[in-house]
Amino acid sequence: MTVTPRHPGPDYIERDAPLTLALPVYDAALPGVSSLLAPSTGTFQLKRPDGSDLFAVAKVVTVAGGVNTVPILAADTAAEDVGDRWREVWALTINGVVETFHRTAYLCRYVPRAVITDADLDAVVPGIARYLPDSQTTWDKQRVEAFHQLQARLIGKGNRPNLIMDSWALRTVHLYWTLFLIAELLIAEGIGGAWRDRLDRWSTRVEGEWGTLSFEWDDDDDDTPDERQAAKPTMLLMDL
Repeated sequence: MTVTPRHPGPDYIERDAPLTLALPVYDAALPGVSSLLAPSTGTFQLKRPDGSDLFAVAKVVTVAGGVNTVPILAADTAAEDVGDRWREVWALTINGVVETFHRTAYLCRYVPRAVITDADLDAVVPGIARYLPDSQTTWDKQRVEAFHQLQARLIGKGNRPNLIMDSWALRTVHLYWTLFLIAELLIAEGIGGAWRDRLDRWSTRVEGEWGTLSFEWDDDDDDTPDERQAAKPTMLLMDL
């Protein structure tokens, strides 16, 4: 058994707002969702940037649909300073063994939100829904994954997504990144032809959009734009 948590990036915890954090844990040696591992017990602690515990007593983890969850109340974070370097600590007892997982968290004023839907994809490729795999009814899976990858790239270049004040600026990059992932999927399923051309074209489009991407940036996290930031250096999507 290979116990593996699945988290594509840091958690964004909106200050003074209720939310539920989730951490799915899998047996990576097994395929599919059936490999989700549910602990017999679990606790959760949120650590401040200075290493101190936010909660005097660790919260109890509950399992919903096989996924570990914990509620965060608005009052839990209302008096805290926003910033990065927060850390989640999940201690889960799985098959009699305590497995401890750490996850980066940002305590923020705003949670980054995607601004595209399937309607945007259809505007570029009319009728794209007819290519949906049998297991999907929307392209949500690809849109979400593209947004995760986009955020990871921004963070890697020193741009925390929650400090971007005009999230619409990410729209075009996210749109063509999603289309790139869809093209990869369809080619893998044996649908070639125009999709191979689209794969190359959309990769080039993402690289071009990334090279010119800029956004209003709240450098000191005070809820006021300080400068216009460029998301560089240029990335190569085909190399991801």
